[in-house]
Amino acid sequence: MSADPLAPLPPTSPRAPGHGRRPGRRRDVRGRGLRHPLPFGVRNPRGRVEAFVDAVQSAVERLAGLGVPGLRRVTARVERIPDRLDDRLALLRARADGDDEELFGRAETDGPDGVVLTLFERPLRETVETADLEDAVYGVALSRCAAALGVDPQTLDPSWGRV
Repeated sequence: MSADPLAPLPPTSPRAPGHGRRPGRRRDVRGRGLRHPLPFGVRNPRGRVEAFVDAVQSAVERLAGLGVPGLRRVTARVERIPDRLDDRLALLRARADGDDEELFGRAETDGPDGVVLTLFERPLRETVETADLEDAVYGVALSRCAAALGVDPQTLDPSWGRV
C-alpha cells in the first residue's frame, strides 16, 4: 500500500514536543495581541484620537448648520493640552466664578461671520465618558462660540440642553 497523500507530514525539527510555536498562530508580543491581519470584513476599532477628531468635525458641522450669521465659517483646531495649563488651573482655583470651560477650549471671532475654535483633546477626553464625547465636544464648542460672540448658548441653539 502507498502512503496516504492527505496524512500530515512528520515533524522535521529535532525540538522536543511542547517547545516552539504553535502551528497557525503567531506570538503575542508584550500583550499587544497576536500578529496577523484581520479577516476580511472585520473592521479595526477606531482609536481615541480618531473618535475625538470625528466628534470635533460633527460639532463644527452642527454649528455651521445652525444658520447663525456669526457662525457661517467655523474653523476648528485641536490641541493636545492648553498652553500654560498649570497657570490656568491656579487661576481657576483662585476665582470662584471662573469659567471652567476655558480648560476645554477657546474661540475667537474671525471677521463678521467666522469663528476660530480651538478644542483641547486631553482635558475633554479625560473628563467625559467615550459614549458622551460627541455631545460634550458640541457643548463646549457651542459655549465657547457663544462667549466669543457675546451671546447666550441658548440663543445660538435653542434646542441645546433640553431633553
